[in-house]
Amino acid sequence: MLAEPTVTASVSLRQLQLTQHRLLCIFAEVCEAHGLRFWLTAGTLLGAVRHRGFIPWDDDVDVAMPRADFERLEALALEWEARGCFYQSERSERCYPFPFSKLLIERFPATAAENTRIAMRQGCFIDVFPLDVCPRGERLGALFYAAHGFLTSVLKVKVNPEAACAFVKPLPRAIHRCAEVLPIAALKGLRRGLTKLCAFLCQGSGRLCTLAGAHGWPAETYEAAWFAGTRQGCFEGRSFPIPGGAEALLAHLYGADWRTPRRDSGRPSHFIIHDEE
Repeated sequence: MLAEPTVTASVSLRQLQLTQHRLLCIFAEVCEAHGLRFWLTAGTLLGAVRHRGFIPWDDDVDVAMPRADFERLEALALEWEARGCFYQSERSERCYPFPFSKLLIERFPATAAENTRIAMRQGCFIDVFPLDVCPRGERLGALFYAAHGFLTSVLKVKVNPEAACAFVKPLPRAIHRCAEVLPIAALKGLRRGLTKLCAFLCQGSGRLCTLAGAHGWPAETYEAAWFAGTRQGCFEGRSFPIPGGAEALLAHLYGADWRTPRRDSGRPSHFIIHDEE
């Protein structure tokens, strides 16, 4: 029996959460079968530690895994399909602009709000983030994050007919416009190359990051030691791996008072839920 949240949520939201939990269970089973490491992270980790399940008003699931394990997920396409899922990544779909992946079920009446105008598969999903090496120094880290984010921004404009360059200053805007002439495949290749170059140059930095997440720089940079060990955390009645340094990670992301629930009323929903369906 799945644990009910401490605050009553709408039926539609709860259905979305339970579908995401099902995807998370599938993801965990496949990873365990293939010896792949992952951890709950961000709001999902906060929910596991603080609520033993979803934050009552949350509508997404985030997991993170070492880059080497993340790269192996693509080869498991048949296993995802056998379980009624689709592994969505920058390699599986031409117009998919993100550097992280999604495990997705299309047969669900919901659409990711930010992706409605992109020609990519839609449905209920969980986000799967690779943990990449990040420079230790603040300036180098910010530069790496900015360059990576710039390429993702160009890709989003390329694949979304209604998107526009968000840069206001003339020089960045001009560079952005010039980069938009590059093919999508070339932009994705440049972004992957940047990540590999940073991993090579900064190996041993002791810093990791999840790129293109909701929290941005510098919140989504972490001490590698926080992921050095693995514990089990209860999430909706089932145990999942959480980082050994979960409390330090949560304090880094949400502040010292992370144990106190505080709903962010201005936080946009990830999904548009179609109640009529």
